[in-house]
Amino acid sequence: MSIRRDVEIFGPTDTLACLLDAESHDIGDFDLTLDAATLPAPGKSASYVTQSVGGAGGSCSTSTGQLCLTDADCPSGETCAVTGGSYRLHYTIRRR
Repeated sequence: MSIRRDVEIFGPTDTLACLLDAESHDIGDFDLTLDAATLPAPGKSASYVTQSVGGAGGSCSTSTGQLCLTDADCPSGETCAVTGGSYRLHYTIRRR
């Protein structure tokens, strides 16, 4: 969301307070190597999911399938267990 939209919704005071309290987290890196055997056949497509590596992310303590950067990203009462990697990239490759 743009800062302009935040100011429209929350007002300048709350928007500024949020920006001053915001922390930058290392979300990890995207490391991808595909060899010819993993690519789809010519004229076909295939979907992939690649987990990020490293960084300050991980998964929630009980809901381990839910990725997080901070405890606030987890359901109430759970904590973010840092294991590296806080996102999954979903993509499709189509060969012509």
